[in-house]
Amino acid sequence: MFEPSPFNLALHCLYSIKNIGQGGLSKIIKYKDPVKFFNNANLKDFENVFKGKALDIYQEYHKIDKEILWSQEKAYFLDSQIQLVSIKDELYPKSLLEISAKPTLLYYKGNIENLGNTLAVIGTRKFSQYGKKVCTQIVKEVSKAGMVIVSGMALGIDSISHQACLLAGGRTIAVLGGGLDPKVIYPKSNLGLAKEIVETGGALISEFSPKTEPRKEFFPMRNRIVSGISKGLLVIEAPLKSGTMITVNFALEQNRDVFAIPGNIDQKNSEGTNYLISEGAIVVLNEKSILDQYNIDTNLEVRLLTEFTEIEQRIIHILNEKSYNLNSLSHKLDMDITNLMTEISMMELNEILISDSNGYYSLNIRIQS
Repeated sequence: MFEPSPFNLALHCLYSIKNIGQGGLSKIIKYKDPVKFFNNANLKDFENVFKGKALDIYQEYHKIDKEILWSQEKAYFLDSQIQLVSIKDELYPKSLLEISAKPTLLYYKGNIENLGNTLAVIGTRKFSQYGKKVCTQIVKEVSKAGMVIVSGMALGIDSISHQACLLAGGRTIAVLGGGLDPKVIYPKSNLGLAKEIVETGGALISEFSPKTEPRKEFFPMRNRIVSGISKGLLVIEAPLKSGTMITVNFALEQNRDVFAIPGNIDQKNSEGTNYLISEGAIVVLNEKSILDQYNIDTNLEVRLLTEFTEIEQRIIHILNEKSYNLNSLSHKLDMDITNLMTEISMMELNEILISDSNGYYSLNIRIQS
């Protein structure tokens, strides 16, 4: 289950070479199959991919024992239960494909399937009791309505949002600014939280190799993934100049919805949120402000994905992202349209799906992973 594909393992091994970053991995994929590149690249290949930096990187590449590195890293992933997903995989989060500077390779632990209605929740580490109360209240309610909560597992509002989601029986994703190996997970005080996130159907995600120590400059990089993987971004409390506002800028560039909690005008933690509201952010007075934006019906029946057949699960997985017509569904499933019509008809009969006047199908239930 946790054995990485040769394609992704080759990317990881190349990523471990000094001066090959996520952008370099993207260039390698466009140039040649990563497995062939890792095993047989010569200086000319490096020059074609890395131009002026080629010689330095090629020298680093020649220092490694490729067979030993391959076997060691493969064994590590099998043992650690950390998994790899690349931009070429069907499992790669679809929302991240829409952003610029998308990571070529992601590391994750847990479940990254069915990331349909995702809401990033962020804010200051130095939260007020008002911020904690509002964050807990709203996150609990949107989680109960089926939204997946995304945050960065930092101290403060990040941790509160993850914890509130878990208390509501929801699913949450933590995007880290360092590796996923327990020895480097940051902050250390959240190791228990990290474990609970994975055990309850959520996931830990990082673009950094598992043993990478967190560094200050990694957190702004992490923030583009927090917003990029989400449909919308909810800001609870934030000073005007803060890392939170950096994430807001990413969200705006990525054309994500920005929600903000209003606060007292004489509080530093309200400067950022009140400013965002003045600039057009969606004012959040309660969870309804968010749920209405995404037409989420809180009265829908909640069902477990495991209740359904394999083909039903595949259809649900796709429709959990957005609505599709029969032709589009047939193409995405690589399934004969006649057989698909039979499945769809039965799912409509059982009130799992509904269709609109244009022939587009959507879920008529909420899925609890």
